[in-house]
Amino acid sequence: MFNRGTELGTSDSRREMRNICDLLAQAHDPNLTKAEKRLIRQGVEDEIVSMKRLWSAGSGLMKRRQTEANMGSDGLHDW
Repeated sequence: MFNRGTELGTSDSRREMRNICDLLAQAHDPNLTKAEKRLIRQGVEDEIVSMKRLWSAGSGLMKRRQTEANMGSDGLHDW
């Protein structure tokens, strides 16, 4: 994520970042099925989109999060 930093902390504003870390940790399992990979990929995309709650409607950061979600989905499509 651009402009989110690496601190995961415990605050509600970092909730999605923690969830994404958990999802990506699951992605290291070499025995994942395509369906399981698809669920992880969708989970990451959903968490990125969920971050949009942190900024006002129409803000540049809100648009950036949506673009990142789209890029992640496109970039991991063949994974």
